[in-house]
Amino acid sequence: MDVPVVSNLPKLEGVFLLMIIGAFFCLLVSCQESKKSESFEDYFSAIKEIQLERIPFEVADGSPFFRNMYILGYIDSVVVVNEYLTNDYTFKLIDLKTGAVKNFGKRGEGPNELVEEGGYFLTDYQKNQLIIGDGLFNYTYSVEDLFKENPQPLNSFTFETNGDRFIGARVFAKGKVIGSTYLHRFASYTLATKQFETHGDYPGGESQSLAHQAYYCAHPTEAKIAYGIRAYPEFGILTEKDDELQIQKWNWGEDYIQVEELSDGTRSAVGSLDEELNFFSSSGSKSSIFFLFSGKKVRQADGQIRKSGLLPSQVYQLDWEGNPQAILNLGQPVKAIAVDPDGKLLFASSATRDPELLIYKLPSNEN
Repeated sequence: MDVPVVSNLPKLEGVFLLMIIGAFFCLLVSCQESKKSESFEDYFSAIKEIQLERIPFEVADGSPFFRNMYILGYIDSVVVVNEYLTNDYTFKLIDLKTGAVKNFGKRGEGPNELVEEGGYFLTDYQKNQLIIGDGLFNYTYSVEDLFKENPQPLNSFTFETNGDRFIGARVFAKGKVIGSTYLHRFASYTLATKQFETHGDYPGGESQSLAHQAYYCAHPTEAKIAYGIRAYPEFGILTEKDDELQIQKWNWGEDYIQVEELSDGTRSAVGSLDEELNFFSSSGSKSSIFFLFSGKKVRQADGQIRKSGLLPSQVYQLDWEGNPQAILNLGQPVKAIAVDPDGKLLFASSATRDPELLIYKLPSNEN
């Protein structure tokens, strides 16, 4: 394993998070590497596994049922669920205080509706706001208004990205949206100034963007960001210390996915029998990073997608220095996780035909 890769830069003038992103891109050029472990699982070989205590929770009677629960988030006693390809709404909101479940993010062409399928949400802990979007339009809501009968957005906006577009997972921190784009590996967009910054090309060119997507998570109150790559085993952490930026990445392998240009101009991922599912869900508390990591082959010997044994029942917990803290056993396979900022509760979606929200109490050393 190549760990850690470290680069230090002097603190620059300007917006703090932009400085972080600039440093993040530095890791792509010149860095020193050292060997420490053979795999991500081996990195946790000396760490004990903890069986988490599940906390009973039931949604209110008459609540809409869940279809996918692919992505989870938490803000102020509300769990946000990204359902992706449902008929009329992209999201569901769960009020942990009452058990109420609400469809949210209506799709359509009317006022405040999401035009495209899919979508994403961003949590702003400082302002207690939820941002939802579809890649074209974004709407900001006060969390206090979410369960009103007809909540209205505080504002709406579009990303002015000069012909480029964010793709896949993204996070919000210190007034910036951070993620990957179709043309660049990393990008940041400052909401207040509409400043869009990009850096780093995809290995193999921009047509390979689908093969190199990361899942990001942000520290709730500080300018710290972590990421994990889905297609190959790599995660990284960015921090500031003593007026310098310290960038670390941990890498154990290469990407087996290739993306081909089709005759109609679209792109399609073409996997091999060696293709793996690595990091595919992440969340951050004030003291820890949490990853769902599989490391399993996506395809069977006949090339078909595996239907069982792919999703894990363990969550890997690290501190914000990248040190392993615990392996958390949830007792059943899950497909997405989230934690509250104080690290008291972990939320997960079950990997069942009719998924449900699972809630676990985190160990006291996380508090």
